[in-house]
Amino acid sequence: MKYNKEIAEILSVLLSPVSAAFISVLIFTFFPINNALSSNLFFNLVLGIFFLCIFPVIAILYYYKKGKVDIWVSERTIRTPFYVIAIIGYVIAIIIFYYLKNLNLFVLSLSYVLVTIAVMFGNLFRKISSHGAGIAGPITAITFHFGLLAIPLYLLLPLTIWARLKLKAHSLFEVIIGILLGTIITYGVYNFLYSHSYSF
Repeated sequence: MKYNKEIAEILSVLLSPVSAAFISVLIFTFFPINNALSSNLFFNLVLGIFFLCIFPVIAILYYYKKGKVDIWVSERTIRTPFYVIAIIGYVIAIIIFYYLKNLNLFVLSLSYVLVTIAVMFGNLFRKISSHGAGIAGPITAITFHFGLLAIPLYLLLPLTIWARLKLKAHSLFEVIIGILLGTIITYGVYNFLYSHSYSF
């Protein structure tokens, strides 16, 4: 039992929203959907990592260090301010990548802000799984780009469900809702913008 819990904790880190965001930024920076690498590749990469991965968790790390919250902010009723901070970071990323004309990171950032807003409002009633949304959204975005080659990534979802349930962080309903929000919203954003040949 203890061994299983340790595995669940490791999986929760590896499959965390921050980890998924980091991988997504790397993929959409070096393997853009339009196959056009940015002329400011390193600059875009750094901005993407900061605003999609680091900025959203700065406040969490600060209050964690002060002993005010645990690293996953497990208490549902105090999650909203942290979601708001994450949303601010994503909105800044949207604005930056719009002006930098980086369509790939712009769409990724837009997906993140919409998914996070949905999770935040859902959290007012139930503790919707950020892990579920945070892994399902990026997987959907990557699958939209790479097609059938990326389908095996969805095997990470059962692992996410198992880990969060094993740690008693969520109910099955809360994880599934998180996964559905991440999947449906992300697919909707990507399908709408790319199927309509959106460009700056």
